[in-house]
Amino acid sequence: MSIVPAIPSSAVIITRDASNSSQVLLVRRNKRIAFHGGSWVFPGGKVDAVDYGAEDVDELTIARRAAVREVAEETALTVCESHLECFSHWTTPENQPKRFATWFFLTQVASDNTVEVDGSEIVEHQWLSIGDALRKRANNEIILPPPTFVSLVKLQRFTESNHSFDCLGSQDVERFVPRLVELENGRCSLYEEDAGYKTLDLTAEGAQHRLFMLDSGWHYVRDF
Repeated sequence: MSIVPAIPSSAVIITRDASNSSQVLLVRRNKRIAFHGGSWVFPGGKVDAVDYGAEDVDELTIARRAAVREVAEETALTVCESHLECFSHWTTPENQPKRFATWFFLTQVASDNTVEVDGSEIVEHQWLSIGDALRKRANNEIILPPPTFVSLVKLQRFTESNHSFDCLGSQDVERFVPRLVELENGRCSLYEEDAGYKTLDLTAEGAQHRLFMLDSGWHYVRDF
């Protein structure tokens, strides 16, 4: 089977300060959409021709332009291109029929900004604390794609260590190219640093970087 090329895309993790903690914006995709329809995600979408512009620019500039445009189209929020911090990069597994190569950016907006979803691709929105978002997923109240789930877990661990989101911009951008292992009660997504990544052997000795997506719950492991 030939590998489908990954479509360049962008997504934006938008945060705001709330009374007790920071909140993150999640939007729900229309159920009619084939890719993660009905899931709660960060605003974003694929790079369009308009994002390239007339001049010769680099991949990140194009991705940031797409991010700004997609956020405006889906939520009516205005985010500044220069304030988008690189957070991670995800590439859909090679065995999938539709694939994306997505830059995830992090930014913050004022708490009084109003979200207006487009009512087409995006049908709902919620501002949630990271803990509430993960609890809702654990209770099957919302569906989160793996990149959204892992991003929230990473942000939660970061904030629990009493770090500011502002410090994330100084860290190296993590790149995720998952490989999937089917299990009787779910599946496991392996990432490149995992000892079993090349062989798909979950029992391989060494560092683990994986996401268990089981019927009993999801668990992200990163032990290095």
